[in-house]
Amino acid sequence: MTHSVQTSVMDFGNNSVNNRSRYIKNAMKFYQVYIEDFDNEVYSYEVEARNDEEAANKAEQMFNGDIYTMYVYLM
Repeated sequence: MTHSVQTSVMDFGNNSVNNRSRYIKNAMKFYQVYIEDFDNEVYSYEVEARNDEEAANKAEQMFNGDIYTMYVYLM
């Protein structure tokens, strides 16, 4: 299994929950996680987590299969 995490900050306007949580350590944030399997099918999950590692773990638990690549984006 190959595992990689790519993080990026995306601005979707006035999302006050995530704007405040970026400055508060250990605050819950929303992440968009894309998982690509070995058949090149991409699955999208929106998870709430404290950091990108926790978001990746939550999405991995939701996905029931072999993961080829995973992308984690802070929303």
